[in-house]
Amino acid sequence: MAALGYAAEATEAAYERAEHLSAELEDSARLSSALYGLAVYACAHGEQRRCRELGLRLRRIAEAAGDTDTALEADVLLAISSCLRADFEDGFAAVRRAIAVWDPERHRPHMFSFGQEPGVATHAAYVFLLGFTGRVGEARRVGADGLRLAREIGHPLSHAYLLAGMGTAELVAGEPERVARLGAELREVTTAHDLAMWGTWADLLCAWAEARGGDVGGGLEAARAALEARAQTGFLGMQAYFLAAVAELAVDAGRHDVAETLLAEGRALAASSAERLAEPDLERVVGRLARARGDRDGAQRAFARALELGRLQGMPVTVVHAARELAELRAAGGSGPEARALVAAALDELPEADQASPPVAAAWALLDRLATGAYGAARAAA
Repeated sequence: MAALGYAAEATEAAYERAEHLSAELEDSARLSSALYGLAVYACAHGEQRRCRELGLRLRRIAEAAGDTDTALEADVLLAISSCLRADFEDGFAAVRRAIAVWDPERHRPHMFSFGQEPGVATHAAYVFLLGFTGRVGEARRVGADGLRLAREIGHPLSHAYLLAGMGTAELVAGEPERVARLGAELREVTTAHDLAMWGTWADLLCAWAEARGGDVGGGLEAARAALEARAQTGFLGMQAYFLAAVAELAVDAGRHDVAETLLAEGRALAASSAERLAEPDLERVVGRLARARGDRDGAQRAFARALELGRLQGMPVTVVHAARELAELRAAGGSGPEARALVAAALDELPEADQASPPVAAAWALLDRLATGAYGAARAAA
């Protein structure tokens, strides 16, 4: 796994052979090793249904054998896979189980037997979960704790995983400067230790930050190249969500054809991978593309779907995004009170009342303009 990368097809084939042999020998310990490898491959390759099935099976075998070490690693896997499937409650439960049994000294050798330090990996999964459920401040605190641990332990792969989670949480929060800093650190770690697979994640974070920092065209092209590099390595976990993020850059760059292609790919991948996490933002960007093309009704339908999906899945930052964009259309159509209610309700759903990330700040600014009638007046004058 260390040599090939855990999304490589040869890695999957090796573990499948091991699973077949272990099943024939009815050797639970050897079967656990094969199941773990297959589950990691499935997660990295964007096969979250399979990852969940394998992770649950692995945990059952470990519990029956009294193997708390393997049960811990199964929970780390289940935490991140649950996040990608937008099953956040299951993900947080897995994190709590992992934290409850993790012992820094006892489990440090897992770096060699499982390929990751479980404490750092649990912090990474926790950051992903917190970021996507709108707990930005808490995600930063957990990430900082994990980063101190990662630097102390000095395991590059676990360090890279954590940095990827922290950078992604900041991307969700819409913070380009923070994304750029974390992406640069991730690139430094992956370059120094030849972690090409995680290097594509660093490239994607840096490209998004470049685009959001002002170079939309250059950032878009770099992000598309990073998406292609991830696909070529088989690293498709989170790809559907990233396709939505890059499609939004394409809308902003006026590359509507590119955005349409990326969105179609993202919707198909979200369905096949069971990464429901991507669905609300894919729909929201579909709305942005429709709006850019002058399709007001199509945009409103897509924003409304994004709002509904975001609420169903418990993704409040996406809800704020979608509510603001839908409210702008409703206000422009003369429905100011309805627009205000949309934005106010979305802001009330944020779990951190003091959150000041760019999408949240934009929603508050719109609410203020709607309250004074400034938005409607400005649109009428235009």
